[in-house]
Amino acid sequence: MRLTGKSIGSMAVIALLAASNGCRGESGAAERFVRHADHHPLLKLILEEPTAEGFAKVALMRGDVAVRVLAGNGIVYLRESPPNLSPSGQIALLTQVDQGLVRDSEGGYLHDRASCVFISLRDACVVAKETGLFCGGSWAENDTWIVPDGTTVDLNGRRLSKGSVSSKQAFIDDADIASSLENLRLCDPKG
Repeated sequence: MRLTGKSIGSMAVIALLAASNGCRGESGAAERFVRHADHHPLLKLILEEPTAEGFAKVALMRGDVAVRVLAGNGIVYLRESPPNLSPSGQIALLTQVDQGLVRDSEGGYLHDRASCVFISLRDACVVAKETGLFCGGSWAENDTWIVPDGTTVDLNGRRLSKGSVSSKQAFIDDADIASSLENLRLCDPKG
């Protein structure tokens, strides 16, 4: 088992690349990223079910309890080691690739689409899911994201909320992890 550590402010981020307990080595190990904060423990991010491109499943755990599991047919989460974390270590950026067969008059072809998924390690809320130019941005202070065109985006301000749904600024779509009913419950449990 290999341990790497990185200090982010008052947080310690430890990436455990598990090579025991049934996990395989570099060619297909489940990767476990454990975060510890001084007063507010963050969720463990566990990448499971290795594929050639990455992992088919992401589990966000509090202790031994899964708070949320991200998985689906034709979905792969790319391997990024160390994980891409916001400056505070409270938001993880995952690259999700949706793969599927597109049928046409000649039979069909494999098509994929990459998305960047920003997920809170405090509560498993997907604060944003975007594609294209947006994903080429970079982290800035206060867990903001700078898009390549220079636009600064407050990711926490984009959380799905009951207020945004009731005012029709957002809608529920269970086919999308960022706008699903499950995500609404995680992002705005008291709203």
